[in-house]
Amino acid sequence: MKRLHRVLFITLIGVLLISSTVLAAENLVANPSFEEGEAEGWPVGYAGFQALKSYGDGAMLVKDFARTGSWSLKFYNPSEDVALGLVSLPVSAEAGKTYKASAYVLTEPGSGKASLYIEFLNEKKARVSATWVQSQSTDTWELLEITEKAPEGTAYVGLIIYRPKTQKGVHYYDDLSIVVVQ
Repeated sequence: MKRLHRVLFITLIGVLLISSTVLAAENLVANPSFEEGEAEGWPVGYAGFQALKSYGDGAMLVKDFARTGSWSLKFYNPSEDVALGLVSLPVSAEAGKTYKASAYVLTEPGSGKASLYIEFLNEKKARVSATWVQSQSTDTWELLEITEKAPEGTAYVGLIIYRPKTQKGVHYYDDLSIVVVQ
């Protein structure tokens, strides 16, 4: 009887370890909660575009408003008429599969809307298509989600967190993800 219990216990531990590995591997975004930063504070696994070319040009890692973990990414206005964007490093994707992108955003009262894009890229990492959604609420963490089927020619998928120059104010992002739905 002890041997049977031992076999069942070992089997259960194995199933739990495999399940936790599969669950942890589902998110394709590296550094989804901005817990890893480089020496100058830039989040590991991301690159800036538009006016956001280097750390401090309108984005910074902060501990003030983390949804989970210790850090979140703060977008703010360094000057008037500035659009800000941060892209996750693209990961391999397959045409025909469905992907769900999500991020939490906290918008300070009086600020404009924040945006989340899912972007599909070809082999040369040129855009095949992109779809976006905007925040609607303020002063609370809001989940932004997009579910899209990867179009023909897709080789990579990535996220863009973006604030156009027409949307002023301060936004915090945390807990980004891309998962394969089908």
